[in-house]
Amino acid sequence: DETYQVHCKSWSMWMLALAQYHESSVHRQKKARNLELARLQRARDAISSCQETIYSIETEGLEMLQGEVPKMIRTIRSRLLELQNEYDGQPAASLKDIRGEVLVKDTLPLSKALTSLKQPLFQSVQKLELTTASRPVILKFQQELDTMVRDTSQAALDAMEEARLALAAANLPHSLTAYKQKESGGGIPIDLWERIEAIQEQGLLSALHRELWEIRELAETAGALYEESSKQLAEDLDTDRQFRQQNPPFQGRYATEVHRSF
Repeated sequence: DETYQVHCKSWSMWMLALAQYHESSVHRQKKARNLELARLQRARDAISSCQETIYSIETEGLEMLQGEVPKMIRTIRSRLLELQNEYDGQPAASLKDIRGEVLVKDTLPLSKALTSLKQPLFQSVQKLELTTASRPVILKFQQELDTMVRDTSQAALDAMEEARLALAAANLPHSLTAYKQKESGGGIPIDLWERIEAIQEQGLLSALHRELWEIRELAETAGALYEESSKQLAEDLDTDRQFRQQNPPFQGRYATEVHRSF
């Protein structure tokens, strides 16, 4: 697409001109006039190419460059005129590539450089208010959870019943608990009381209740996030539609194709 190519080339030439001009300033501080002259000439060529590109077609989104490029051209030309009075030699025949530099000087590995959080992430996030669009998601999750618990409980009961019938057919006690209950003369066996007491002391029932409520809160949050994501995707589709109406030649991928993965 021609519009996309113009945007990419314009910004590329702009950044190249800025980088070359910055390097020329470094050479100027070191009084390396031949290197400075070569950098300024490259900056001039890059900014000229940028100027030609941004006005090659009528398009939106380049207003910032249209305002800054003329200022940059005047700055480079002014410095070239000053340099002509200071240096009458030839520019450097070759220049080193401009490479990125590490701005954060830290030799520690990333795992040690990043401190652990004192407070878990999102712990202070307030419960999101449910809306009409998110309620069906929560209800569906609760229904599926209830169905899963009910099916699991029923399967366990069926298995216990099958085992009881198999033991009864062999004239055996249907469970160890029943056997102990029979041997102890009736009532609840001691070891069963001990298990009940251990569960109460450990607070396992309370923990189970808390976990169920946490699952419900997570489901509510998921529903709210689903609604927000749906809203954002809808806004993307609308933005894509408006952009294509304003730029008929644009033949990029449709937002609907990109959103299929979501």
